[in-house]
Amino acid sequence: MKSDNAWEKLIVDNEFKKSIENNGYFHWKSSFQDYIQKYNLNLRGNAPDYLSINFWSEQPSTLVNNGFYVIRLGAGSFAIFKEERFRKPYLDLKIDNAKDIPIKQISSHSHLQDAFNEHYNEDANLEHLRILGIYEEILDQICGTKDYRVGPRGSKKSIFKIYFKDQLNQDNPISFDYEGQEELDYSIWTEKEVLVFEAKQNKSNSGGLDVGWHKLAFTSQRFLKIEDLSVIPVYYLRQSQIIYLFAFPKMPSFRDGIILNDESQFSKYTSFKVVLPA
Repeated sequence: MKSDNAWEKLIVDNEFKKSIENNGYFHWKSSFQDYIQKYNLNLRGNAPDYLSINFWSEQPSTLVNNGFYVIRLGAGSFAIFKEERFRKPYLDLKIDNAKDIPIKQISSHSHLQDAFNEHYNEDANLEHLRILGIYEEILDQICGTKDYRVGPRGSKKSIFKIYFKDQLNQDNPISFDYEGQEELDYSIWTEKEVLVFEAKQNKSNSGGLDVGWHKLAFTSQRFLKIEDLSVIPVYYLRQSQIIYLFAFPKMPSFRDGIILNDESQFSKYTSFKVVLPA
């Protein structure tokens, strides 16, 4: 459990208050360990436990209750934004109109199918969708082809620019240098598109719809420099025996990086629903 004690001393600091008042954000440029030492904090866990906030519901209440949120910037650095000026880069996904995707009936390899049913984890289930013919159906609907190959996945150290739109000056987004790890859960490729997957799973029938856009945008940026390639972020969410897939429009680049809090990039999507066999 993350402790809100990480932020209580900061938000009453005069330097923080001045930066928020003048700029709408506060940027900690050093390491998180330096931050801990400055405020003499006794925290459990490492920097990612406090900075890598996957869901809006997991943002620290001390920040949210004061109108702020935190975004990691790599190497232990972070920025805290005033939500009134910098709209939050977190999704609010709806599943009411998700399109049902039929599962391909398989008459062989019963042991393999049993093995998939016994493995409740993201890696196994992303492969399970391939066996069930789900990717062909999704590609047919959003790309007009069923021909694809499985591509790279895994962790990669990346360096790129992150831009944030300020409501008081939308034509001139502020920028930050990101340097750190980003994890690609899965990718499938056609000749002209790559679908990059961020996967989350809940054993319950709820949760996961408020995922941070950075989970998809950070991995998408690694392919944006490839000419004539459309990068399409896809969010995989499993709730009990149902998998939802949210396909977003082509990911745009901005100057030498990405805009993280442009709601127009993640407010529209096509949602799919897969009911797994019992």
